[in-house]
Amino acid sequence: MASVKRFLIFAAFVGSIWFVHSINPTFDDHMDRIQPEGMTQQINWDDLIYTDLYFLSFTKSYQKQSMVSFGLCRYVNVVDDEWAQRNVLPEEDPFR
Repeated sequence: MASVKRFLIFAAFVGSIWFVHSINPTFDDHMDRIQPEGMTQQINWDDLIYTDLYFLSFTKSYQKQSMVSFGLCRYVNVVDDEWAQRNVLPEEDPFR
């Protein structure tokens, strides 16, 4: 009986860790939240470094080494609201 109880506790623990990881925000979720609505310019996403810590994820700027956003359980919070404005790609000249 004790081994069944231990197995159920272990299964609940592993299941809860798997569940939290499965609802962890992806890099696409961070990009959707970082880009302001209505912004039509292209953003240099290569400056972002995405880190997934199994139950927590965050992005940081490669150049400034500062946090841009963090996510936990389908929620993404943008820490640096001005990052997208600073990392706009220059528009290409169509006549070049």
